[in-house]
Amino acid sequence: MLSKELKGRYKIIRELGAGGFGKTYIAEDTHRPGLPLCVVKQLMPISKDLEFLQMARRLFKMEAEILEKLGHHEQIPQLLAYFEEHEEFYLVEEFIEGDCFKDTLFIDNCLPEVEVIHLLKDILKVLIFIHEQCVIHRDIKPSNIIKRKKDGRFVLIDFGAVKQIQPHVLREQGNVALTTLTIAIGTTEYAPLEQLAGQPRLNSDIYSLGIVAIQALTGLLPSKLKRDPHNGVLLWLHLIQVRKELADIISRMTHPTFEQRYQSAIAVLKDLESLPDDTPLDTLNTVTFLPQTEVTGVTSPSQNYAQIEEILREFVGAISPILLQKYVKQVASAEELIEKLLPYISQKQRSEFQRMAVASLQKPPVSKPVIKPSASGSKLVDSKSQTIDENFLRRCEQELTDLIGPIGILLVQKAVKSHPQFSRVEIVEFLAAEIPNSHKAAKFRQRLLS
Repeated sequence: MLSKELKGRYKIIRELGAGGFGKTYIAEDTHRPGLPLCVVKQLMPISKDLEFLQMARRLFKMEAEILEKLGHHEQIPQLLAYFEEHEEFYLVEEFIEGDCFKDTLFIDNCLPEVEVIHLLKDILKVLIFIHEQCVIHRDIKPSNIIKRKKDGRFVLIDFGAVKQIQPHVLREQGNVALTTLTIAIGTTEYAPLEQLAGQPRLNSDIYSLGIVAIQALTGLLPSKLKRDPHNGVLLWLHLIQVRKELADIISRMTHPTFEQRYQSAIAVLKDLESLPDDTPLDTLNTVTFLPQTEVTGVTSPSQNYAQIEEILREFVGAISPILLQKYVKQVASAEELIEKLLPYISQKQRSEFQRMAVASLQKPPVSKPVIKPSASGSKLVDSKSQTIDENFLRRCEQELTDLIGPIGILLVQKAVKSHPQFSRVEIVEFLAAEIPNSHKAAKFRQRLLS
């Protein structure tokens, strides 16, 4: 299949995955400038029987029509084409460049509340849209969520398990219960009981998303969580500290009885929007940066705040000054500031951050270590004595922004202004030290120095 050109247009370059019904590939669109990438899903009927092929063709066309309708949402991959070739069916979709949420959970284990709230809000907006189109996704799980590289938004993918509901049934029954049984599609760990029984509802998707949120907060697979033997409720609140308002929302999303669950994605989003002291992640990631502006942290009469910022940077990276600026004017003491910052720390690191921050209040402020500059003179040169040009600095900005957000641009400006004599190796090491995730820091070094 590799290098094959489908429909005289889509050149297969690598396989993404395979399942019981077909395979998925990355392809180049040879009819468009720049050969942009796209995703090709090959659906292979298990039988060549004429009657079976006719049924498969009809279902394939129905699925393509649903995907075409749904693809007009900015957080759903757009359907680019669909066609039949040699009694096999192909869907061509927009390629979303970014990180699979499943991989994010594998690397970071568990996430802080602010990131989980960002995830919930993004995907709920998608659910509001598809539910308005009378469609249930039926397979929401970490591997079907991508954090898009260009803007940090979460995108919902893989609509191969969608179920369309007749609008009149939806109007009559509200949160619909299908009048006829359907095939139990979905991933068992993330699917509610009614879906596994072949009777999915709109709020079956809400349940699945809630399970993803619990996994993100606890770092545990759903299969590792226990249930109350009396009512089937998931037992997860004892594993972590999470603010009561958010815990109540997620617990209601994942209630085993659909009548007790949220009945619409709009209702969940409304409750999330009303959470106190909630700073959406996209607010943190869309700070306007001015040229030649330097990150100086929080200036406060109390040097305690500067020490807290240094500790906070170890846990959340370059957004620490932004978080300090948000709360420093709202609190009366350093102890209160520490409490305000706790929701931004991942659950497993929260106690350690609190211990270090409180201990710092008893000590004199510690000066930040200074990286010794190279002795190569006042020009910015690399290890091979070549002048570092603007192209290299732009590469640094782009790579750092990909890993930690728009503040990467500001950090590069700070490094150049503070240490104009740095070599390429030194400036890369200086910037890598600002990346809290060691895996991402190693990736940054590799991209710039290899």
